[in-house]
Amino acid sequence: MKKLMIMAALPVLAMAAPQVAMAEESKTANVSYAGLDLTTEAGQNELKTRIARAVNAVCSDTRTGNSASEARLRSECKKAALQKSEQHYASAVSEARYGG
Repeated sequence: MKKLMIMAALPVLAMAAPQVAMAEESKTANVSYAGLDLTTEAGQNELKTRIARAVNAVCSDTRTGNSASEARLRSECKKAALQKSEQHYASAVSEARYGG
């Protein structure tokens, strides 16, 4: 398979009368690396760029504003998604270098 899956749990406010409860919503994105030569630095850098774009897309929530707490949540989401993608990235590069 020539795709990585980027996942992140996004905090979402769920209104429950009369309380506000926190729930988690998972969003994912597939990142294709078909056509990239992951044995080269250029190919690896392109895959990292694609992963970063996917993480930004997954962790951007148009319903949120620009408050400090919302910015912190987006930052935490991005950090978690990047951490989750590291193993997939390493596996893809290893498979390209050494075969799978």
